[in-house]
Amino acid sequence: MDNNLDKKITQYLNDNKDNFISDLRKLLSFNSIKGEALPDKPFGEEPAKALDFMQSLCDEAGLHTTNYDYYCMDACLGDGEETIGALCHLDIVPAGEGWDYPPFGGEMVGSRMYGRGVTDDKGPAMAIFYAVKALLDAGVELNKTVKLIFGSDEETGMSDMAHYLKKVKAPDYAFSPDADFPVIYAEKNIMGGFYQANVEGSTKLVSIKGGTATNAVPNSAVAIIKHDTLPKAIDKITYELNDGLLTITAEGIAAHASLPHKGDNAISTLLKALVEVLPDEDAAKPLIKTLSDGLSASDGSGIGIDCRDDITGALTLNHGVIKYEDNVITSSFDIRHPVTLDYKEVMEKMKTALKGFELKKIYCSVGIYRPKDGKLVSTLQSLYREISGDTESEPIAIGGGTYARCLPNAVAFGPVFPNGNAGGAHTINEYADVDELLKAARLYAHCLYSLANS
Repeated sequence: MDNNLDKKITQYLNDNKDNFISDLRKLLSFNSIKGEALPDKPFGEEPAKALDFMQSLCDEAGLHTTNYDYYCMDACLGDGEETIGALCHLDIVPAGEGWDYPPFGGEMVGSRMYGRGVTDDKGPAMAIFYAVKALLDAGVELNKTVKLIFGSDEETGMSDMAHYLKKVKAPDYAFSPDADFPVIYAEKNIMGGFYQANVEGSTKLVSIKGGTATNAVPNSAVAIIKHDTLPKAIDKITYELNDGLLTITAEGIAAHASLPHKGDNAISTLLKALVEVLPDEDAAKPLIKTLSDGLSASDGSGIGIDCRDDITGALTLNHGVIKYEDNVITSSFDIRHPVTLDYKEVMEKMKTALKGFELKKIYCSVGIYRPKDGKLVSTLQSLYREISGDTESEPIAIGGGTYARCLPNAVAFGPVFPNGNAGGAHTINEYADVDELLKAARLYAHCLYSLANS
């Protein structure tokens, strides 16, 4: 590490903390979930506004920017033939209900900022941007081009990166600040899809609705059935009876789908309650029981797909969204599959896993497994240890999926430090510590500088 450069970077970030907070708060104000496609904005109005705002900041900083049809944009520093990329996303999952702070307000409580996307991934995006601003302020010379890439569809399929790579050559090396420190050298395969079943002849089931995104453990789910009596209250379930209609509400704890054990799936709780309350003769009950038995186990054992490897660990399953309308039950799921095992075997099992249901769609985003001793992982790991002072942490594997899987030579890298003060990605009250984001920015500045001059 260049100590003189470090002093300049650190001083710049300290002097511009208030500006960082102001810019991040503005970025958080956009409810940039994927919306209805418009003629020139494939993900809707709000993601486009977030992209426009980030591009305006980059333009003001003097970076060369290009908008790629509102799928994504990039901002470049330097003109070297080789490129170093940093990939961030500005789209978010739905905020959901139950927040203690406005999800789009960027409210500060101590050093914490609250808001949807502040950890995943708008805070890290702003940290990367300020890392580049610090390098600009320091007047560094770069042998390679540093390219900041901001996408708008990471949470719902990464079609933005597919579009980008049709237009532009992939960076020679890249990292995505969308996970944890130290370096993420492996990511599980991510599988998803949905089952459907027609419910013929049910006289009791009126509606079911639960979850907002397949990649988030749902914290609430509600069903309405025709019923004459009020059942006895049970844990995590409330009943309300009005004019022969029983509303059953299940409460859970939200979490990221890659870490289902950190949450409490409200859909699973609701289905178990429905199995108890629906009469045996009702046509919907066998289907509800099939779902409950099959998709409630977060290790996939309910449908016989549980497995693990020594790199990324055990398979996880999240029953993320359910609905019943027009006599059709639709259940969407998210599976994180060990990266070294054959995901196609799981796909085959899924086709016949739930009796009475048809697997309407299934897809797989193939994960990554980068060598620990390769240039990218070893460089980032070395700088992380030197700058953070954490000399014991080793590269890690995760169940989450980042933009790193879209490129041939990329990994995820930060922004959350081990035992750091950040949390709630995909849950209510998502927050990040501003001081830790600036600490990450300092590290990112050194990593970009080192990779661009190696």
